[in-house]
Amino acid sequence: MKATLRSFLLLVFFPIAFPSIASSLLIDPQPLVFLSGGISASLSHSLTVPIDVVKTRQQQDPRFKGQEDLIENTKTIVEEDGILKLFSGSLPTLTGYFLQGSLKYGFYDAFKPLTSHLTEENVVNLLIAAGLAELIGTTVLTPLEASRIKQVASSDLSFVEALSQPSFESLQPCLLKMLPYTMVQLSTYEVMRSSQVPQVPAALISAVLSSLASQPGDALLSYSTRDEGFSVFEGVKDLGLDGLFGGTKARLLQMVVIVSVQLLVNDSIRAALGLGVVGV
Repeated sequence: MKATLRSFLLLVFFPIAFPSIASSLLIDPQPLVFLSGGISASLSHSLTVPIDVVKTRQQQDPRFKGQEDLIENTKTIVEEDGILKLFSGSLPTLTGYFLQGSLKYGFYDAFKPLTSHLTEENVVNLLIAAGLAELIGTTVLTPLEASRIKQVASSDLSFVEALSQPSFESLQPCLLKMLPYTMVQLSTYEVMRSSQVPQVPAALISAVLSSLASQPGDALLSYSTRDEGFSVFEGVKDLGLDGLFGGTKARLLQMVVIVSVQLLVNDSIRAALGLGVVGV
């Protein structure tokens, strides 16, 4: 955890502390871009913690297999574990996604000038920039995301206990989830906003596409926390098509809220701080 914190501080504050070096590396030294991303990501993910709890249980608990009724599954969890169970994992969600959002949005802006001439297709260049930014963000997020899933799966596991267990075992499945999610989310939204599509429709379309693109990775991430010898091949084989898309309805609702709120809040903060909105 200390190494993760040191990495985060270095990645975020390097452009601030050494702006001349950052500029020579074509890194945009605007710390407020990192702050805006962190606030919007932590807020949007925290709003949907109860939905995420139900979705994760649908993926992990055999009793919920094939049951996509969000309301009925929510009632079952409340009856068995109490209403507070719906808010389990809130602390790692808030903390993890503040860090991840800071790095994701901050470095996406920083990498866009670097990737803008790699190919003749702007969409491809944006996908590469988003992927590189998320690679950094997910590395920091991984131990906190794993602890969140363990808290949701266990009835009495505390945040500290969950985080004290091996942290980076789920880095591979985390990347399988987060890379397609962020690459599709950011590139879709930017291209649509550049094409004069209004903010809300652009955010909603980005939400749906990024949710579907990252659904198999999300299922594999949940699977990895209960299988110590996890491998992608074995995970896909064991889950099958139904398992990979288990909890899709609950997650789609969750992601529409998360992505829409995140993109709109981020744009609002950027506009208020004079940073300019995405794609305009």
